Amino acid sequence: MSLHHGLSPMHAGKDRLMRTNRIRGLRAAQLAFASASAGAAFCFAACSADTGPTAEDMGEQDQNLAVCSYAVTTNAYEGAPEYWGTIKIKNTGASALKKPTVAFDVPGGVTCDHHEPGWTHTQAGSRCTYSRTSNVSIARNASFTLNFSTDSVSSFTPSRIELRDTSCSSGGSTTGGAGSTTGTGGASTTGGGSTTGTGGGSTTGTGGGSTTGGGSTTGGAGSGGSGVVWQTASLTEFESYPDPGSEECIEYNGCTWAGQFAALDGKQPESWVRENNIAAVHSKDFERYKLKTLRLRKNGKEIDVKVYDMCSDSDCSGCCTRNAQPSGYLIDIEKYTAQRFGVSASGQVEWRCLDCN
Repeated sequence: MSLHHGLSPMHAGKDRLMRTNRIRGLRAAQLAFASASAGAAFCFAACSADTGPTAEDMGEQDQNLAVCSYAVTTNAYEGAPEYWGTIKIKNTGASALKKPTVAFDVPGGVTCDHHEPGWTHTQAGSRCTYSRTSNVSIARNASFTLNFSTDSVSSFTPSRIELRDTSCSSGGSTTGGAGSTTGTGGASTTGGGSTTGTGGGSTTGTGGGSTTGGGSTTGGAGSGGSGVVWQTASLTEFESYPDPGSEECIEYNGCTWAGQFAALDGKQPESWVRENNIAAVHSKDFERYKLKTLRLRKNGKEIDVKVYDMCSDSDCSGCCTRNAQPSGYLIDIEKYTAQRFGVSASGQVEWRCLDCN
């Protein structure tokens, strides 16, 4: 769908020019990076000119960039009248970042059309890639912020975010979501809004197949391992067999879809629900993570869960997209799974996919 649907070419061009000038005026002095550990920003905009990448730069990017270990802590794009995107990334690798490149997906038909001083950007289809044009130093456990703009009047959450840098030692792909748009769920949706924390969502249903239950473990691997990518998601809880008359039953359609899960056929008994580690993700990410195993980590505890279900905005008036902020990802775990995890099913949780390609 055209961004300026219903406008004449002249008005559309004028609108685009006004927006571009507004962005330049408001953002020209802003910083693209911020150091979390130092609590101060680098003076990229004031101290260096945006000369664009040289041939040497592009050759280095093509040949030497490896996927880094990182966590996405902020991920959002605000449409009209701001036209402004923010992705904040924490360096969880062993080395300082020198010349980071950040790639992400935008909704179909959307064009990335602005980069801050010190950056350049390219786009192939729905994937935008932003690259530093000069060296920086982002220490381990420090964060930086990438700001960008697009021609989309609608807000959205960028997906499949990937960080690469010459300093990163080895591969390991990120586990970003597949879909690039937020909002409305999939086909039928099943039980489970949130009962703990900030919401959660409903899930959908169809039947057979199983995984393991099992408790959570304490400790867990460090976040800086080579090629190991931990991302951040909002953690919520749902109940597959809610009590009649409860909020879960009435507000989130839990009783309608009791024991039903989008990745399975039929209805699972409560005994099966009790014995398995069950998770739902936002409907936009469901096809990518359907029946995949996610490792969750919070407060020194870990648990492996399988994605049997999805959270659909149509079941809870947009709660799934709201609850996915600020990271853009939502992991909604079933009540019995949450009990085994042994942590509050609210706030943020670190996660990675164990069997994604």
